[in-house]
Amino acid sequence: MRLPMLLLALFPVFAGNTAQAASAEAAIFESVCLQNAPAFEQSAVERAAMAVRYKGNGILRQGGVSFRPNDFCKVALPVAGKPDDAEVQALAARFAAQTGGTVRPRKSAIGGALWFEVRIGSIKYGIEGGSASNARYFIIAKR
Repeated sequence: MRLPMLLLALFPVFAGNTAQAASAEAAIFESVCLQNAPAFEQSAVERAAMAVRYKGNGILRQGGVSFRPNDFCKVALPVAGKPDDAEVQALAARFAAQTGGTVRPRKSAIGGALWFEVRIGSIKYGIEGGSASNARYFIIAKR
């Protein structure tokens, strides 16, 4: 009886580790964009972007971040494939929890892409993940 209870007690730890196994791009997006949102203050985002070092296919890259202060922040790195919807949803949920906002899933009118709206008071932000031109990206933008 003790062994099953021990396994049940440990299971959330294992489940949490697999559920939070995010891509490197998502980790960069969270540390650069979401940690500096909603203001996207220029010097803070620039400092965070300069600290980013990403290694993919044996190539070390700096940055991969584009942003406009008080408007949007995007991380795009040359990795094939589109981010998982669950990964994008988890990022949106953490951002909402960090800022006291609410999250709701939305569908794009053109193409039907899934994105997540985070509302903080009367201000809305869209968080999306996708791929374009052989680059995987995450973006947060004021709506």
